[in-house]
Amino acid sequence: MFDDFAANECVWRATGNALDAAATTDGRGAALTRCLDPDGPTRTHAALHPTNADSEQRLCAAVWRLVRAGMVDAARDLCVRAGQPWRAASLGAASGWAPAPVGAAADDQFGRSAAAPVAELLASGAGTGAGPGAEAGEDMDVEGAGVAGGVSAGSIAAAAASAAAEEEDDEAAG
Repeated sequence: MFDDFAANECVWRATGNALDAAATTDGRGAALTRCLDPDGPTRTHAALHPTNADSEQRLCAAVWRLVRAGMVDAARDLCVRAGQPWRAASLGAASGWAPAPVGAAADDQFGRSAAAPVAELLASGAGTGAGPGAEAGEDMDVEGAGVAGGVSAGSIAAAAASAAAEEEDDEAAG
């Protein structure tokens, strides 16, 4: 039942081909969508080509059955195999292939990320690179590569590079 989808079957090729042929209706009397992004048919209140609409309906029903059975990973795999990786990502709670961390787990994950030292640097106001005679907290112009708050782009890049080097060292030692 879930293996009867051909690779990339749910890519909207038939709709794209119909648009290329200047079609304006879906063949069933409804207006043919001109927007092939994931929200396009809903946003424009228009239909996909019947071949794509049928595949879409079958995929959504199969994904729903898998999710209801607690097989979210299988539902994601099916979406990717059928040609809708965006749908697979939407099943991942906006964080890729795993649930988004919250609370202490989120704090721990952020602490290990390359963004943590940058955030600390920005919060401390240290690393000002506004140049001689500039006040801390003064904005620099774009050509000076500064950012709001007087923290230089160079100090941010150095903090990020340092964090990335530490992460690589940890991976090599691990």
